[in-house]
Amino acid sequence: MGHLRHFSGHDPRPIRLNVSAPFHTSILQPAADTVKEMLDGMSLSLPPKITVISNVTAREFPNDQKEIKRLVEQQVVRRVKWYESVLYLSDKCGVNQWVGIGPGNVGRNLIGRELGMDKVWGLSTVSELDGVLEMLASNNLEKLS
Repeated sequence: MGHLRHFSGHDPRPIRLNVSAPFHTSILQPAADTVKEMLDGMSLSLPPKITVISNVTAREFPNDQKEIKRLVEQQVVRRVKWYESVLYLSDKCGVNQWVGIGPGNVGRNLIGRELGMDKVWGLSTVSELDGVLEMLASNNLEKLS
């Protein structure tokens, strides 16, 4: 932690996460092998109107089944490029409104701090999610603020 505080990353405040396993590391290679076996028997496709970003590359998934499967498998053992993905979505894809889904405000706070954005919402209950889905369906995100 001391090394990270002094030498790594764009944010000098690393936080020890209370997690139950060493996710996204080579220790999970057996799990990645299982994911690969499971994916071999599946047909995958991307949603036609939604950009999906890979945790591995911080770029859009290619429209190639073999490569999609390879990247999904790699997500188990490779570092999540969360910050790079956020920057790509903001700078290259023009995303300027964000919805974080899950308990707490960590995602919302990280996006807001990193990008200095006001249009970041955090959702933690089903009723909040239902309201946002209605707004998204009507293409009227201004009502969320």
